[in-house]
Amino acid sequence: MPRTGYSFPAALQRQADGSILVRFPDLPKALMNGATEAEALAEAADCLSEALAGRIRRGEPVPALLRRSRAACTRWCPTRPSR
Repeated sequence: MPRTGYSFPAALQRQADGSILVRFPDLPKALMNGATEAEALAEAADCLSEALAGRIRRGEPVPALLRRSRAACTRWCPTRPSR
């Protein structure tokens, strides 16, 4: 089976403790943080993959890409390709 990857818009926000919070406007419960931007985005990719897989398993709709305004987002975060 071919690997499939997707990208979703992500918003990054520096927290008071210096860590970086990553949130996905289309998936409000999918939040992740890291000590650095690179760490936060790596963790967020795993979080995004799990959030989407959970929605699929539960029969919930998967948000359409680009549904929200790009202006609200600072980065595009890829999912981890399925194996």
